[in-house]
Amino acid sequence: MFSKGRTINPVLKNVDITAISIFLLVFVGVLFGGWLFQVWFLPLTPWHAGNGLMAEMDVGTFFEQAKRLAALVRTEGWKEWTLRFEGQWPASLMAAIFVLTGWEKPIAVLPIYAAVYALSALALYGIVSTLGLRGKPVFLSLFVLAFPSTVLIWGQPHKDAFTLAGITLLAWAYTKALLGEKRRRWIGVALGVFSAFGLMWLPRPYLTEVVLVAIFVSVVILSIFGIRHRQIVARGLLFLALVGLSFWMFKTVEKVEKVEKICDTWHPELYIPIIHEKVGKLICYRHAFIMYYTGYGANIDYDRMLTNYREIIEYLPRATFLAIASPIPRPCALFGNCNTTSPGGDVKRLIAFFEMSFFYVVLIGCVFWLFLREVRQKLLVLSLFIFALSVAIFYVLTSPNEGALYRYRFPEIALWWALGVGGWTYGLQSGLFRRLLNYGRR
Repeated sequence: MFSKGRTINPVLKNVDITAISIFLLVFVGVLFGGWLFQVWFLPLTPWHAGNGLMAEMDVGTFFEQAKRLAALVRTEGWKEWTLRFEGQWPASLMAAIFVLTGWEKPIAVLPIYAAVYALSALALYGIVSTLGLRGKPVFLSLFVLAFPSTVLIWGQPHKDAFTLAGITLLAWAYTKALLGEKRRRWIGVALGVFSAFGLMWLPRPYLTEVVLVAIFVSVVILSIFGIRHRQIVARGLLFLALVGLSFWMFKTVEKVEKVEKICDTWHPELYIPIIHEKVGKLICYRHAFIMYYTGYGANIDYDRMLTNYREIIEYLPRATFLAIASPIPRPCALFGNCNTTSPGGDVKRLIAFFEMSFFYVVLIGCVFWLFLREVRQKLLVLSLFIFALSVAIFYVLTSPNEGALYRYRFPEIALWWALGVGGWTYGLQSGLFRRLLNYGRR
């Protein structure tokens, strides 16, 4: 799958030992860390909801749904199993594991989450290695996957591990499409795109449509800035076609759901046939979020309802800022007096304070790619950044809560982190900073 790491010759000359090592390291780390978190650490905290699950998260609901579905399968047979029991993939996954293993605990699905999380690490490794990173910078680019807050992704039976793997795998396929040299790479690219859509479609079918739009925006930007480089633009257009085909394939197997009436709080100035229903549902989700989750300390911009197109356009600069920078570190997090309302809220804010502070520093590295002479790499980094930003803005528009945004946007944060580490590495190794310093003295 990946071809840039160390190999052993001649028997294993085509095996990437670095990739295998990364996968195994992350897989074993998640297994051990998830066991410690669910069995030992979480029960000692005030935010434990029982069975190794976090309070005030959907995982408790998923667990109860899984037990009901498992009981139904045991009595009526596997014909009763559905892909998303009561609309939830984690519940169906847990129920299947409960029946197969006879172990009715959330920790039973931890090996699957470990494998999916390790796949995310493998995809990020594929991106940075294709961009030329070797040695320590590779592991620095993956360090974001070891952030303490990620335990909510790999240590709880939620949806985020699958969407993380899906988006990072799609980004890897995009990287191979633009920078790959061998013609047969397109087989791997096509498999990567299809697998990525499957990983996203299982827990969040709507995300396939979001990433389709995000890739479209990214390829448009690629075409504008790479207009003189027809080959890379052609590759980008072909990749967009593969994404569109994958979207169509998953859309055709999706069950037609009952059409929901758009909420009365959405008042567009005009009717736009193609996007009217899509934008309306997106904004109505935001309105529902605001109405049902009032009073939380992590809520943001609850006074910005966004009831028409003009308000959305005016909000886009703010949404772009939040997509990149949220949650903004607050000094109160250092003293534990942020007036949080959720269990363990002060601890979460303290963790976010340090994580985002490191992230801001690394994020600056994305700018250094602009000074790179290799145009193809520069265009790829720009395209990936825009792709991640487009997906992140979607979540800002729908989920005005810092905690939810942090978790939903982690795939984009992971991509930006990897690109930022690559930019810093390029700057240090190429003498870029010395040249810029000398230029400033002239």
